[in-house]
This record gives sequence, structure tokens and C-alpha cells, in this order.
Amino acid sequence: SSLQLIEKILDDPNFIDRYLAKKYAKTYVEIFPNDDATQFLNLKINLNKHNFSWYLVLINFYKLQNKFDEIIQLCENNAFLLNESIFLVEIAQSYELQNKFDESVKYCTEALEKNPDNFWALFSRGQNYVDLKQYDLALEDFKTGFNKSQRVHFQESYAYVLDLLGNYELAISILSKYKNSNRRLNVLKVLGLIYRNNRKYDESLDCYLQILQENENDSNGLVGCALVYDSQNKFDLALKNIEKSLERN
Repeated sequence: SSLQLIEKILDDPNFIDRYLAKKYAKTYVEIFPNDDATQFLNLKINLNKHNFSWYLVLINFYKLQNKFDEIIQLCENNAFLLNESIFLVEIAQSYELQNKFDESVKYCTEALEKNPDNFWALFSRGQNYVDLKQYDLALEDFKTGFNKSQRVHFQESYAYVLDLLGNYELAISILSKYKNSNRRLNVLKVLGLIYRNNRKYDESLDCYLQILQENENDSNGLVGCALVYDSQNKFDLALKNIEKSLERN
């Protein structure tokens, strides 16, 4: 089965893959929804204390249960994990998801000190700065991340913050360059949000409708349309899109 194949890969102590660890945890829960995997995963960890992959699986299992304190405790109880940038970011994200943004920034910064090219840490710290309304620091992280990696999601967040600071035209100009990128739907989502925040309802609606042209059940497209219609006092259309989103997602 796919689960057994992934398990075989994860058993290799020289192989670390966040995606596969997440995939394994998700697949396990889908196949055994009533099973508590912690005993099995702890057994896997105890068989090879320094196989990082199984720690990541356990962390992802905790994420699916919203057990963020357990993630933090797991990392702190295994001090050698704190020497690894990847686990410092897991702690940071656990704090972020509990709205403890200052703590999250602290661990993102520690992760970046160990690995300046940990783009996940850089992006997460930027997002935390947004939540803390430290917009200049957020822009700096998003700009650095894009310059180093050329990953479009940094530009999406950079443009979003620019709009928060009143630089609407520059934000739109930046995002428009990526409307045909491999993150087209994400870019349209952010464009739709920025247009709506600036009461450009026709332009906003067009972005969400483009998303729905590619996937009629896309929750971002449906909810985005609903919010635009609500802003235009077209409450019947707003309700229709919300109901469709709830039915399909």
C-alpha cells in the first residue's frame, strides 16, 4: 500500500522529507480514523532516536489534532531536535497557531540563525510580523525571501503588506506580473482581496470568477464572491455562494 511504501522510505535515517511525513500522518488518519497513532509512532522513534522523519510524522499527527503544546513539548524533551532548523520552525508554527506571535518570531529567528536559507522560517517570521503589525520588518523578510528563492508566495505577501500601508497601485502592479504563474489561483485570491479592500468590487469579483472558471468548487473563489456581493448589498447572491461553499467543501 502507499502507507507501507512511505513507511519504508521514512525508515531510512538519512532521508528527511517534510512532505512525506505530512502525507504519512494524513493518510494514516484517513485509513484509521479512530486509531491513536502515538504509541506506534513513539515505537518507531524509540527504534532509532535520531531518525528525524518519524518525529516529523508525530508532529504532523499532533497538528491534525490541534495538539500544539504537545509539539512544543516533544521538541523540548528531545534537546537534540533544537539544534535542527526544521524543528525550530515547527515550534514557531505551533506558537503562531496559538496566536503567540512573539514566541513564534523568537523560534523563527533561531531557525534562521542555524540556516539562513530556511525559507519556511523566513516566510513564517514575516507572517508573524504582519500579525504584530510590524510591517517594515515583514516587508524586509518577504523581500529577502523572494530575492533569495524567487518563490512567488513571498511576493503575494509583500504586495498584501504594501496595500495595508496604502501602496495600493504598487501592490497591484507587483501581483499582476504573476497572474500566469504556477501560483495563478493564489495570486488571483490576493488580488481579489486587495481590490475588495479598496472597494474595487468589479475587479475583485472578476478575480474570484476567474478562480471559479478553473474550479467551480474552489472555496476561495466562492467565499470571495460572497464577500463582494455582500459589500454590494446583493445578499441573495452572497448567501448562494456561501451555501455552495459549505456544500462542496
